[in-house]
Amino acid sequence: MRGALVVLSLFLGTALAQCPQITSQYCRCSPSMTEPVAIICEQAGSLQNIIQAIQPAKGAPIDSLVIMDTAVPSLPANAFQGFTILRLVLNRNTLSQIDDQAFNGELLESLVELDLGDNNLGQIPQSGLPRLLNLRKLYLTRNKITTLQANSFGAYESKDLIVKLSLAGNRLTDRSLGDSTVFRPLKLLQELSLETNALTAIPSAALVNQRLTLTNLNLGLNNITNVPVGALDLPVLTSVSLEFNGITVITPQAFQGVPNLQYLYLTGNKFPSWQPEMYRYVPNLRTLGIGETPISVIPSNAFQYIPNLLRLEMSEAAVDTIERGAFQRTPRIQAIVLNKNRLSQIRADFFQGLNDLYSIDVGANRISNTEPLAFANLPNIQHLDISYNQLQSMPNNVFQNSFLPQPDERRVIYACGNPWLCDSQLEWFRQLLRENLDIDIDKPGCTSVCRASPNNCPPDGTPLRSEDICPLNSETPQAFVSSPLQMVPWIILAIIMTILMIAICMLALVRYGISHKRKKQKDQEIEEDRYLSTAASMFAGPVSTIGPLGIESRPYTSHTGLDLDLPAAHNLDDRPNNYLY
Repeated sequence: MRGALVVLSLFLGTALAQCPQITSQYCRCSPSMTEPVAIICEQAGSLQNIIQAIQPAKGAPIDSLVIMDTAVPSLPANAFQGFTILRLVLNRNTLSQIDDQAFNGELLESLVELDLGDNNLGQIPQSGLPRLLNLRKLYLTRNKITTLQANSFGAYESKDLIVKLSLAGNRLTDRSLGDSTVFRPLKLLQELSLETNALTAIPSAALVNQRLTLTNLNLGLNNITNVPVGALDLPVLTSVSLEFNGITVITPQAFQGVPNLQYLYLTGNKFPSWQPEMYRYVPNLRTLGIGETPISVIPSNAFQYIPNLLRLEMSEAAVDTIERGAFQRTPRIQAIVLNKNRLSQIRADFFQGLNDLYSIDVGANRISNTEPLAFANLPNIQHLDISYNQLQSMPNNVFQNSFLPQPDERRVIYACGNPWLCDSQLEWFRQLLRENLDIDIDKPGCTSVCRASPNNCPPDGTPLRSEDICPLNSETPQAFVSSPLQMVPWIILAIIMTILMIAICMLALVRYGISHKRKKQKDQEIEEDRYLSTAASMFAGPVSTIGPLGIESRPYTSHTGLDLDLPAAHNLDDRPNNYLY
C-alpha cells in the first residue's frame, strides 16, 4: 500500500510538472493517470475568454480540453488554431452551428475523441466534423436530432475509423432509422448507443452493415415491447441493453443470433417471473441485470443455462424467495446485488460453496434474521451490505472463515440503518469491529449505532464500535440475558420446587384433618365422662328434701334406697393420655 502511495505521489508530481501554468479563474489543470495534461474550463462567459486562458498550453499536446456551461452557440472558424488536442468536450454550451473551418490547424489530425453532448444540434453535423481525419469516438448525446439522413456520415473523412457513436437522448423514431444505409459508411463501428429515444422496435435493418463489427448495442429507455426472432443477428455482439422498455417475454430463440453475448441488461422491464429458458442460447453470459421487475422468486434452476455468470444485478425487484441451490448453479459468481427487495431472512444455504464470491448487497430489504453460518466459509468475500434492514442481532458464527484480511484490500460490512440490540449476544460483533478498524461499516449519512440495550446501557445512538461505559452503582439491577438453552436447568428446577411445595401443602392438610378428627373424638369422650360422673354423684350420697330441687319434689324420681352398680368415675387427671397430636 505504501508503495502504491509513493508511485501515485511521483505520478502527481510529474503530471503537475507537465501541466501548463494556468492562472485564469475559469480554467484549471486537472491531471489523471490516463490524461496527464487535462484542462477544465467552466462558466467562462465566452469561447474567447477560454482561448485566452489556455494560451500557456498552446503548442504543447493537450490530452483533454473540457469546456462546460459556457455560451458558445456557434463554433467559429479557426476556433482552436495552434492547439494540439486529443479529446475535446463541449457540453452544455447551447451549440447549434459549427463552421466548416472550425477545426483548422493541428486539430484536424490530432483530435481522436469529440463530445458535443447536451447542446442544440438538430442533425448530424455536416460541416467542420467531416474534415477531421482521425476521429474515433463521436458523442452527440442529448441534442435535438430527429432524423438521420442516408448520407449523414458519407462525407466524413474518418468514416472508416469511427468505432464508437452515441446518439442517446435525442428524438429518433423507427422512421428516423428506417433507411438501412444510415450507418453503412461506418465500416468499423463497434459501439452504438441509441438509448433514450422513441424507438418501438429493434432497428435491425439499419445495423446490417455492422453485423460483423458491432460488439456493444444500447437500446435502453425506448418503447420496445418485443424482441422478434432474428432481430438480433449480430454474432460478435458481447453486450446489449434493453433496459426500461415494456418487454414482458423474450423467447429463447431471440438470442440465437448473439451466441457470444457476455453482458445482458434487462432491468426495468415487466417480466412476471424468472424464465430460465430465456438464456438457453447465451451460455457465455458473464453479467445479467434484471432489476426493477415484478419477479418474486429466484427458482432453483434459474441459472442452469448460464453457469459462467460472474455478476447478478437484481436490485429493486420483488424477490422474497430464493429457492435452495439457485446460486450453486453459478459456482464462479463474484457479485450478487439484491438490494431493495423483499427478503426477510438469509439462510445458510444461499451462498454456500461460492468460493469466488467477492461482494454481496442485500441492503434495504426486510431482513430480521440471519441463520448461523449465513455468510460463512466465503474465502474471497470482502464486501457485504446489510444496511437498512431490521436486524437486531446475528449469530456469532455468521462470518466464520470469511472476511479474511488481504493485502491492499479494504473490507466492508455496511451495517448502518438497523435497530441493533446491543446486549451480550451482539458483543462478539462489536468486538470484531473494535479489533478490525479497517472494516468500513458506515455510509455517508448513515452510522451503525445501538438502538436498544438492557437498561439503556449503552444508550440509544452509541456507535457499534464504541466501548460501553455504564455506571457501576446503578440503582436499576442489570437485566439477566441468556440464551434459551441456558434457561433449561432453571425451568426444570422451578418445576421440581413447585411439585415439592404442592406435596408439602397436601401433607399438611392431611395432618390437619387427622388431628381435627381426633380432637373431636376426645371432646366427645370428655362430655360422656362428665355426664357419667355427675350421675354417679347424684345417686351415691343422701337425698336432700330441702329446697325446690330436692329429689322428693320431682315426680319422676325413683326410690331413695335403689342401689346402682356403676363403675368408678375417673376425672381427667386419672384418664390415660394416649392422644396423638
